[in-house]
Amino acid sequence: MIIRDMLADKGNQIYSVAPDSSVADAVALMIAKDISSVLVPRGGAVAGLVTLQEVLRGLHRLGTGLPNVPVSEIMAISPVTGHPEDSVDQMRQGHDR
Repeated sequence: MIIRDMLADKGNQIYSVAPDSSVADAVALMIAKDISSVLVPRGGAVAGLVTLQEVLRGLHRLGTGLPNVPVSEIMAISPVTGHPEDSVDQMRQGHDR
């Protein structure tokens, strides 16, 4: 399977939040859009990615204060990126162009 096919199955819309957005805002967006991750752009590039896994790690590390923390404190930095024609296997191997 290629990334383009996977995106078509999930919908081609990509959602993002600013680095200074709160974790609560990111979680609210994920719930509203029924998605499990949001991009965090900075200066026209992908600075990070917030997934449910990062939220759980943040909760474990920061406890009840997590909702007010900026996403930049919990996001995965420099996530693997690819192109629509890349295969899922390439992405799993950490392929980055």
